[in-house]
Amino acid sequence: MLERKKLLLSCKTAEFYCGCLQTACHDAMSSIKKSQRLQVVVDLREEQEKKALQTLGECQRRHLEMQTQLENLHSYRREYQQQYQELAHSGVCIRKLLDFRAFIEKLDQAVHTQQQQLQAALDELQEKRRKWQAAHHQTLGMHKIHEAALQEEQQFLRKREQQEMDEHAQRSGKNNGMESA
Repeated sequence: MLERKKLLLSCKTAEFYCGCLQTACHDAMSSIKKSQRLQVVVDLREEQEKKALQTLGECQRRHLEMQTQLENLHSYRREYQQQYQELAHSGVCIRKLLDFRAFIEKLDQAVHTQQQQLQAALDELQEKRRKWQAAHHQTLGMHKIHEAALQEEQQFLRKREQQEMDEHAQRSGKNNGMESA
């Protein structure tokens, strides 16, 4: 498999850099079956799909982490809001209430920022999902093309074997006919 890739790449490079080697490389490439050449493309598509899937997984992980952070911020805000109301009813000094209120406002700003980042992460996640789906469909398409090439080669081999058997039977029939004459 690796040798086929090397041969294919070396032939392509030779064709690109030296026109005089074009016929030799063409002969070498024509000796490689179409299904074998397509297998190289299938392997590349599978690798691209695998990378796209890994990127999608990393993006999902980041999105979930950001979502957890947002939930934690909401939880902290509720806790501090509850403490603020308890302090307000207990008759604590105004300075402490103002400090609590300022901290709650900072939490509100953090929540807003986290929501924006979460939305950006969601947009990125959707884009990575679309890219993976496109890569997946390309891989499936290449598998179908590869399978069709394999079937075509098998059909060609069956026809050639049938022809050889027919020719052999025809020669055997002529030889038998000569012996009886």
